[in-house]
Amino acid sequence: MKKINIKLLHVHGALERTLRLIRHRGFDVHQCNVRLSADNHYAMTLVVDSRRDENNLMQQLNKQFDVVCVSLTESKVKSAKSKRYRYAYTA
Repeated sequence: MKKINIKLLHVHGALERTLRLIRHRGFDVHQCNVRLSADNHYAMTLVVDSRRDENNLMQQLNKQFDVVCVSLTESKVKSAKSKRYRYAYTA
């Protein structure tokens, strides 16, 4: 899992656009923390997971007009293993 720190402009729709971009790029959000910083920007911290390359996501985030800066670190959060069930359908 990767931890992404994003600083966003405090404008209408910035959070939604950022989360939509992350979802459309194939990343699952496991944790999301957002606060309004002292300099009137959103400080967003996300823990994401995907089999896709995170460098592509970082480039896409940097292209957004309301993103001030982005940083990526390795997260120490372990994901819970999900149980998958198979159902047998009988006629």
